[in-house]
Amino acid sequence: MYPLRDDTCLLALPMHEGSGSILYDHSRYSRNATAYGGISWSDTEMLGPTLLFDGNDDYLKVSNGHEIMETISASKSISITFWVKNSGAEASEYILSYGWIGPDKTLGVRFTDTGKLRFWAEDSWACQSEEAFDDDSWHFVAAIADSEVSRIYVDGEERAEDEVGSFWSPTTERNLYIGTVYLSGSGLVYHYSGLLCDFRIYNRALNQDEIKALELYYRNFEVRPSILCPHPTL
Repeated sequence: MYPLRDDTCLLALPMHEGSGSILYDHSRYSRNATAYGGISWSDTEMLGPTLLFDGNDDYLKVSNGHEIMETISASKSISITFWVKNSGAEASEYILSYGWIGPDKTLGVRFTDTGKLRFWAEDSWACQSEEAFDDDSWHFVAAIADSEVSRIYVDGEERAEDEVGSFWSPTTERNLYIGTVYLSGSGLVYHYSGLLCDFRIYNRALNQDEIKALELYYRNFEVRPSILCPHPTL
């Protein structure tokens, strides 16, 4: 493992193990994720072995996700970045979720049933792209929010913005889910279908230059792990 130098990176899951059910956290905090549902691997053309979610019962769980979210709430800023390749969202498909729909104030990122990207925190912001990105192409997504504004960037360009009234705070202690959301009374629903990797969460708002630098790094994936973070902010 090559821990990231940036202490504000609270979770960093490359998702390139190629086998097994443990996805190793490359941040300083060792918050490994566990895969459920018989998740499979695909050897992708750009990023190598990558998790393929089937849309039925595949998901990742990061236990004690409230530790991440409480840190984010205290700093009043968040950045979520990931690579995604979706071939057509026919229903809501969750990339990230925290909180149970029903009793909690939820936060997350998902595809809508029309393939648009939505980034929200209940009672704080609801940011949604005008374009659809379920086009069977790789996209680098960054969902950013601070105490003033929330934004969605796709492939380094801003695609949506929404004003933040007051920053979100978690109301309960929950696990963090990747690829699904918990609906009170029904369990885990709205599973993601497609490829997903290089997932990170920060408790600060990355700027556009940093987002573009991360995208460039992944597009040049042949660089050695020992220079994973040539700049401490990454």
